[in-house]
Amino acid sequence: SPTSASRSVTAMREKYPQHYATVVTLAYTGLRWCHASALRWEDYDEKAGIIRVERKQVRGKVGPVSRKKRAPKEYPVEPELAEILTWHRQRLLKEQAPGLAAGWMFPSSTGTLRTPNSLDRAWVRCLKATDIKHRFTVHGLRYTFTDLVRRANVDAVVRRALTGHVTEEMQRRYSTVGLDEKRAAIAGVIRLVPPQKRGAGVCDGSGGTNGGTS
Repeated sequence: SPTSASRSVTAMREKYPQHYATVVTLAYTGLRWCHASALRWEDYDEKAGIIRVERKQVRGKVGPVSRKKRAPKEYPVEPELAEILTWHRQRLLKEQAPGLAAGWMFPSSTGTLRTPNSLDRAWVRCLKATDIKHRFTVHGLRYTFTDLVRRANVDAVVRRALTGHVTEEMQRRYSTVGLDEKRAAIAGVIRLVPPQKRGAGVCDGSGGTNGGTS
């Protein structure tokens, strides 16, 4: 949920700053782990505010973005994320972190490409610190992002372009519709097709209406 995402990301900033930029990038872009973890600094056009997704990596094996797990070729970077990426890069430079020379944006502590479970320990501790008891994984940030763009009334075509989902069926798989949204949707329908006022064409029980033809 948006609340869980916000609380867990905040805890990560305070307790595990070395992972903070990685988690925020996942939360603010909805990118899959295989794409986000393979980003290089050369993929980030800071002036244009764009990240270009050029590759994926699976357990250190780098390859092109596949048709099975697609990603946007270009991804907008909003000022909030840009500020965090700048801080992250300065931190890497200050510490002369391993992996920096190779150009990786989110290298592991040893300079290699990260595996999906590299955040597990920190993530679990952040969930515990924020008293999040329901199941919420790092990949759940992608689900949350998908829900948020839908709640923001983003066009379905744009949503698929942002998430890399090819079909509406896959889009629905990554979305959870709450009762409040269903209620709002029905209210929207009623506004478009309001019920007739009492006494204006009320059904007479014979299949027709009073005061007019069927």
